[in-house]
Amino acid sequence: MTAEQTVARLGAYCRLEQAIFSTLGSWVLTVSDPSARIALAELSDHAGWRAQRWFEALPTAPPGRDVFLVSTEADIKIFASVNKADDGSDAARLGIVAGEILPRMYGLMVDHLAATEDVAQRPIRRLAEIHRADLDRDLAMALGVFERSVVGADQRSAADRARGHVATVIDRVGGLIGF
Repeated sequence: MTAEQTVARLGAYCRLEQAIFSTLGSWVLTVSDPSARIALAELSDHAGWRAQRWFEALPTAPPGRDVFLVSTEADIKIFASVNKADDGSDAARLGIVAGEILPRMYGLMVDHLAATEDVAQRPIRRLAEIHRADLDRDLAMALGVFERSVVGADQRSAADRARGHVATVIDRVGGLIGF
């Protein structure tokens, strides 16, 4: 991976984590299940933390970090699909997070680590390793809350529909970060 490709990915990770932070944070007070509320708050906080780390890794030389944070058409379509699939139910929201967003974020970190050289990009690899571990724990927590909270057939169906809608859009735009 070239330096330019790496910087583009870091900016995409930062934008994505900011969107996750915002979306999950907005859901916290509207979910009914207390364990889902706590999990979403923690997941939102972790996404904000990861976004900050990615932002700090972006180059500060002109044109500056902010140029990498402009939402792309893919970003807009993905989070529009999240909002469209969000029917306000705990099941749909947990399905989107545990079934699509976090697994794909985890996959991005795994792919990034596989595509980088240890010596040339050691600081970025270290950051990706830390984020992969954080996402692994977040995913386990989200799946656990999903399994405890989404128990009825109607709830599972709502979760599957929401997850499927978001998955279709993500695949159509070429992946979670458009790469």
